[in-house]
Amino acid sequence: MSRISRSITETFVVEIGDQGSKGETRIVGLPLMIVFIYWAWESFRGNKQALSLIIALGTETIERHFDRAFGITRSEDDWDRRMSDSIIFQLEMILSSAID
Repeated sequence: MSRISRSITETFVVEIGDQGSKGETRIVGLPLMIVFIYWAWESFRGNKQALSLIIALGTETIERHFDRAFGITRSEDDWDRRMSDSIIFQLEMILSSAID
């Protein structure tokens, strides 16, 4: 965090459940482009888990655009399941290639 300018960060307040303690937990967030570049760089450096994440996120983005273009509607729960399945599939592929 020390190398990242404070001017591009944003602090988020976390609410914990219905009876949570709003305001007691804070997260310093970064712009999505910075986060994406970080994971892309990690992928480029050979981090296979980062590659799985990039593939899963890219696939979801393209699917959402295609679904919108063709009038397909999915629930957020469906998107969450599809993302989870995609990441698991990518990790299984990485593991199987590591075993071979």
